[in-house]
Amino acid sequence: MKQKSALVRFLIVLVGLIVIGLVAVAPTPDGLSGQGKLALVIFLVSIIFWVTEVMPIAITGWAMVGLLPLLGILTPDQTWSASINNAIIFYLCCFAFACFVGRSSIATRLTGMILKWAGTNSSRVLLGFMVVTALISTLMDNLPLCAVMLPIAYGVLDALEREGYRVPEDFSLCGFDNVTTSGYQRIQLTTVDNNTFSHGKSAFNLLLERIEGGLNNREDQPINRVEYRSRLIVRGSTGKPRSTGL
Repeated sequence: MKQKSALVRFLIVLVGLIVIGLVAVAPTPDGLSGQGKLALVIFLVSIIFWVTEVMPIAITGWAMVGLLPLLGILTPDQTWSASINNAIIFYLCCFAFACFVGRSSIATRLTGMILKWAGTNSSRVLLGFMVVTALISTLMDNLPLCAVMLPIAYGVLDALEREGYRVPEDFSLCGFDNVTTSGYQRIQLTTVDNNTFSHGKSAFNLLLERIEGGLNNREDQPINRVEYRSRLIVRGSTGKPRSTGL
């Protein structure tokens, strides 16, 4: 999505907060409690903030969670127990480890080990990445694993340049999932976009349809299967194969 100016982002946030305030003082419809009304408008404003990307998704999520006890929708204890569970703590620890790897010398050391063993053999470089990724995947989930391997990929690009190799003339490197930072590096990383935004949008639409239909859980309820075609985003880290063949 195209980056919005600071003024546009500020106006969107301001309008969202005004909407929450207006709904808070507006009469409550029949059949809906005051807490339910506020929770619904916070949920809708959160979706707007996520779609427009006026602020990082994590900040939007935690800000909206913080509004629940501030507006009296839930008590602080209820908010904490509803928003923090074992799965979330596990993911937070995994991403914390990914940040540690990215800011420490571990990524550089792993990159050096792979390149020392692989040399200029691209097949060995690929095999080295596959083995390291497989070993780390035994310790953490695949999602934070992508965050761990990304600085290692950039470390490979930097190491190749220091050794006098050219990217992508001599070596090519491709990522997966179109992580946001892959398009903002000195050498922009070619990646595969898995349409994550479309997945979330379709999941929300399916959930909304079930809510409007009364969440019918009968055995004859049809199962919806949605498939998306991945898209290759070519950037500066890949080029045409060398004539010698790899």
